[in-house]
Amino acid sequence: MLRRNTIVLLTTVALIAPMICARADMPSLDPQLALPLLFKVLAYDESLDARHDSTIAAYAVYDPDNAASYRLWTKSKEFVRNNPDLRVRGRRVDLRPLALAQSKDPSGLAVADRYGIILLLNIDSSAAVAVADTARARGYHTFAFPATAMPPATGVALTWDGNRPAIVVNLPVTQAEGSQYSSRLLQVCRVIR
Repeated sequence: MLRRNTIVLLTTVALIAPMICARADMPSLDPQLALPLLFKVLAYDESLDARHDSTIAAYAVYDPDNAASYRLWTKSKEFVRNNPDLRVRGRRVDLRPLALAQSKDPSGLAVADRYGIILLLNIDSSAAVAVADTARARGYHTFAFPATAMPPATGVALTWDGNRPAIVVNLPVTQAEGSQYSSRLLQVCRVIR
C-alpha cells in the first residue's frame, strides 16, 4: 500500500511540476514594453475621435499586498517619469495609481468625463472582475497585463506568444465599453468573439 501511494504521489508531482515550472519560467511583460504597446492599441480605437477632451485619463490599478502587482506599478511609474509627455493621437495620457481597494469602491473611481482607461496590473482574477465591472459602469475602457489576470470582463490584455508580445482583444467587452477597434488592429490580435 505504501509503495502504491508513493507511486501515485510521484506520478502526480511529475505531471504537475512542468505546469508550475512553465508558469514560473514565463517572463512577465515589462511596463517599458507593455505601456507603449497599450498606447498603440488605443491609437486604433476609433471611438477616441468622438471624445473631445485633449487628455486621456488612465488609472493603473495595483494591489499593494501583491508583490508582482506592486512591482508592475513601480515600473509603470518609472516609465511615466522617463516619458513625461506621453501622447496617443495628440492627446496627453495622464497615468495615475489607484490601489485595488479604492478601485472596487464605486466612490473611489470618478465617472469618466473624457476618454478613460483602467489598467489592471497583475490583479487577482476575481478582484479584477469587480474592478472591471465598476470601471465599465463608470465609462472606462479596461486593459490588463499579464493576460493571465484577464477576466472575461476585461477588454484588452497583453501576453506572450512564444517569444514576442501578443495582444488579446475581448470583442464583446470592448464593444460594450464603446471601443471601436479598427480591422487593421484586430488582424494582428488574438480576438475573443
